[in-house]
Amino acid sequence: MEDLLHLVKELGDKYADDDFMMGKLTAHINQLPAAMDAAVQARDDKAQRKQMLITASDEFIEQFLNESPQYHYNSNVELFFVYDPDAECNYSVINEDDILHPILTQISGNRELMPWKYKIKNQVLRRIKDRNLLSSIPESQTIQRTLNMLCPSLFRTRDCAKYFLTVIGDVILKKTVTIDDSTSSKSGVEPIYIANPKSRQFIKGLSQECSTLFGTSLLSAFKFKFYEYAFSECRLMDMNDAAIDPFSAPFKHRLIDIFCVAAHYSQRYENAERFLNVQCKDTATYHRVLYLKEHPEDDLIAKFVATCTEPSPQSNMSISWKNMMYLWKVFIDEERIPNVFFTHSLKARLMQRLSGYSEAADSFLQLTSKHLPLVARFKDFWTQTIIVNPNEEDELEIDEMTALFKQYHHHLLQQLPQPCPQLQSHNHTDAAFLGLIRHFYPDVVIENDKYLMHTNCTLWNKRGDVLAAMHEHAASTTAQPTSYKAYEFYCQQQRLKHKNNSNTLNVSKKYFEKVYNENKF
Repeated sequence: MEDLLHLVKELGDKYADDDFMMGKLTAHINQLPAAMDAAVQARDDKAQRKQMLITASDEFIEQFLNESPQYHYNSNVELFFVYDPDAECNYSVINEDDILHPILTQISGNRELMPWKYKIKNQVLRRIKDRNLLSSIPESQTIQRTLNMLCPSLFRTRDCAKYFLTVIGDVILKKTVTIDDSTSSKSGVEPIYIANPKSRQFIKGLSQECSTLFGTSLLSAFKFKFYEYAFSECRLMDMNDAAIDPFSAPFKHRLIDIFCVAAHYSQRYENAERFLNVQCKDTATYHRVLYLKEHPEDDLIAKFVATCTEPSPQSNMSISWKNMMYLWKVFIDEERIPNVFFTHSLKARLMQRLSGYSEAADSFLQLTSKHLPLVARFKDFWTQTIIVNPNEEDELEIDEMTALFKQYHHHLLQQLPQPCPQLQSHNHTDAAFLGLIRHFYPDVVIENDKYLMHTNCTLWNKRGDVLAAMHEHAASTTAQPTSYKAYEFYCQQQRLKHKNNSNTLNVSKKYFEKVYNENKF
């Protein structure tokens, strides 16, 4: 302040004899209060406008980021993602330009924000890049849609699907999950996730997409065959026996949904072990996942012996080792567990459990099984009626063979002097017969679990019926024959030929057209 007064005094002394300059000095000093007030006002107005812009821009940014659709970023692949719970695909990849357009459009509609238009745009993009895709919280409808997609097509229960998703989330987020088991002598042991071999295609497809998006492989986290793992460390994925392509509908466009829901579950439940022990409400799922832990090796062998074999007082009754291996396959299929023993280990355990093993006969003596009458009957059926010729191009569908066996079986039952409950009680399914063929006749070529290649049955002249119908149809019409009309004629002839027989067999349209094209008249 003294410096300012000194400056004014110096100016007064300097121009004391100059009336013009003194007038100017006086005028400037008299204007100074108003000028200072104006400068203060301008400063305050500018600060107020800046604060209003900051407030308005912050409100805009928060509203834009939190309203639907929401935008996220994945730094691994440097891609932006949009999340719209009302869209057909909730999570999807989006171009940066497609994010900028709504940002700039909304700013342009607000005159107050226009001075900071590009500054706000850059702030929004910066904030979006800080929002990790895997930290997004999906809406309930996204979670339910994902669960409905997985259950029941892949999993028997929703808790099974949730457990699987939590495991996937743990892997994606690179969590170290350990088993909290006070009975184990080892600490810090990670669970071993064992999945159905047929699920490999689905998990492999998920893994490929996961590696692309997040740089993490899922395939290495799952085992599809059992290899002498500790039972207590195993966790079974209770998946259906179905091969599903993850790049087919409805999964194809919703794989990112699966990953985001999986990451959400992993963070929500802490990890898969925590979900299983605390959050899983379905006791059947809990026991299914922990089946091997709850059935140690000796207990599992005891359960197999109790459910699949029966002691027999007759000395001539026995179960051969080949039949015993088949019974073991039936058992693990019914229990829905992997084959947990190598052949030599299984045999050694059974020899220890069952005292009557004959090495000379390679059989377990004075033992029988409720499953063996069907095995014997099927082997008789196969030996007496089935012809496998690698040089023949014919084929039998598994459901056709099942129907033929039922006819054969029914005919023999009628010839028995008295009913045999063991033979009558069996459920003759395609899956059961596929198991029998694969075990006892491993050289038979089976395609797609449906077609027995180079195989025909003496009980049914399959190709002959088709050729006869083709001849009759060609002779009965003057019109240009077609495979469709010929097949209609064949089906009609079969119905007339077997109108009093409920066991009529018709070839499939695909097979008929194959024979038709090979033998056009």
